[in-house]
Amino acid sequence: MLRQALPQLPEPLLKGLATAEIARKSGLFPAARQQLDALQAEYAGWPALKREQTLLHMAAEEYEQAEHLLEAQAQRMPHDRWVWMTLAAARNHLRNRSGETEALRHALQLRAEDAPARRLFELQRDAGDMKGALDTVIMLRDLHDTEELAVAHCKLLARLERKEESLALCESLMERVPAVSGAVELWVQLVMAQPGGPEQVLDRLDALCAKGREEAVHLLARSRACHRMDRNPEAISALQAAVAMEPKHKQWWYDLAVQQRQIGLIAESQRSFELSMALDQLDPTTLRVHGVEHRNVYGDDPLRRINRALVGM
Repeated sequence: MLRQALPQLPEPLLKGLATAEIARKSGLFPAARQQLDALQAEYAGWPALKREQTLLHMAAEEYEQAEHLLEAQAQRMPHDRWVWMTLAAARNHLRNRSGETEALRHALQLRAEDAPARRLFELQRDAGDMKGALDTVIMLRDLHDTEELAVAHCKLLARLERKEESLALCESLMERVPAVSGAVELWVQLVMAQPGGPEQVLDRLDALCAKGREEAVHLLARSRACHRMDRNPEAISALQAAVAMEPKHKQWWYDLAVQQRQIGLIAESQRSFELSMALDQLDPTTLRVHGVEHRNVYGDDPLRRINRALVGM
């Protein structure tokens, strides 16, 4: 393999690297190190030797030594993507998050790929670098757009106080069939934060309904707008229709239960809580709020759920 990949290397170096590679892959790290040390005297400056030394350090979990070698190689060969990607991996093991971010940026400038870009986004998000995270999400959307990335794009714009851009992007995603659920929910949050927001939400939903568009997420939005306006029977009716269409949302059942309890529909509220708990039996908030009105009977389902939750603690 080495001879085919690097035919320009001197024969002694090729043979020595092949021997070291076999020893490394066999877990014989002292033998691999001895072979590389023998090559070091004559071929110290050859990139192929540096690469094999780096791979040995990585395999032996000597990440600081690997990082030191890779930093020197990055200065000499800044356009070698392998160097930057391996440097990012070494710094990941060393928990050097800022250094890993820097290495991934360099690697992605040389060639954009999905997996390292997603890792870079996670690092930027966790570090609070929303501007950098936004740039990375835009890169990811160019590589392979998904609803998840589109919603992340909307949220990052909102976090950066670019509200109008976020609203415009949310509205474009609402026009898709089916609508992008996360974008609709974020749009509702942004609009309802404005004066007259609930009325604007209902106007937009009425326009969509007139076009024959009334999906579960639209009904959820209608419920939230009506609830904000204290039109509770309408809010409950819309949310009931939403969970009838898509019954696998535990939060929707929980919200329905809370709204029902607020207007005194205790039996209906308890039933909605139970349907929420059926989707997540160990959710502590639902267990607690349901338990306020529940009258335990030994061996009944709610008591069994509590016992299972206690066992899991």
